[in-house]
Amino acid sequence: MLFGSTVLWFLLGLSGTAFTSLFAAIGTQSRPKHMTLPLHALLAAAYIPLILVAVNAIPPKLMAPSWAAWFVLGLAVFGATTTHSLIAVGYRLVVAQKVRDAAVGPAPSKLVSRELPQRCHPAYVMINASVADYREAVASAEQAGRDFAFVQRRIAPYLNSDEMLRFIATHRFGAGNAEMNAYVSSHQRRRQAFFACLDSGARYREMFPREAILSYVQTGTHAEEMWPLAPATVVDLLKNWRQTLLQYPNYHVGISDHHLPIKYHLIDGECVILHEPVGKGDDFRLNSVFVYGQQIGGMVAKDFDLVWGLIDPEWRDRQKIARWIKDELIPLARRR
Repeated sequence: MLFGSTVLWFLLGLSGTAFTSLFAAIGTQSRPKHMTLPLHALLAAAYIPLILVAVNAIPPKLMAPSWAAWFVLGLAVFGATTTHSLIAVGYRLVVAQKVRDAAVGPAPSKLVSRELPQRCHPAYVMINASVADYREAVASAEQAGRDFAFVQRRIAPYLNSDEMLRFIATHRFGAGNAEMNAYVSSHQRRRQAFFACLDSGARYREMFPREAILSYVQTGTHAEEMWPLAPATVVDLLKNWRQTLLQYPNYHVGISDHHLPIKYHLIDGECVILHEPVGKGDDFRLNSVFVYGQQIGGMVAKDFDLVWGLIDPEWRDRQKIARWIKDELIPLARRR
């Protein structure tokens, strides 16, 4: 007999099976449809004892020839590997089906108690009822984004200076409030992420209604119930905006004379954010709605591209807009 004991024979077969299982698992650990290494180990521990029982049941006289020992060894390793592979593939199919079911979502009849119009599209919706929830959600949505299309009512807060952020946070939450520091640090991180994306070549397009920008510069606020910013603060913000526009060719601004009824942010064509802060009621009032879905995102992208194309080309030209900021908006802010 080729092997001196059944134990030695079995250990060799076990080594072959373990090596094959490990080789099959390498490189798949970051993919959710694949089994993790601990699952591979548990799977092997489940079926290998069964193979051992089967091997021990073979009469010793049948294992006497060396070729018989080699044959049984190969058969055991092949059987173990095949069993392992079939179970792993079955696991992948089950997980993949669950992922597909989650992407499609439940049937319309399970979503609401009334019949849905034909124009409804499957999507995931997240409601944020506090500024803290919004900060977390928007940071996650913007992370690693490559294509941003925003309809704005004011110059983006990630262009605010630290002094301006602290001023806003103090008036919004009150001095000493824990939310004050959280607000400042959150926008500082968004600023860093914004410029990091621009440095990496991501595309930003921001569309502003002309009357909204003029009102913001003249009054220092984007809403009647909000407190006005100091003229010098608005001037600094305009300078930051102009500098960013001139420095980054992948940062685009369009000044529209068309009515823009809905303010929205679109990220990578699949995340739509509807957001209007409600001032001092941010801790308990409806703050924002996030809609995730390629069909919904595609419709919003179509709308954005349509209005973007309607803007007079000179009001999408960075040099023209930079001169407008310098020659008209900054003097307008200083006269207030």
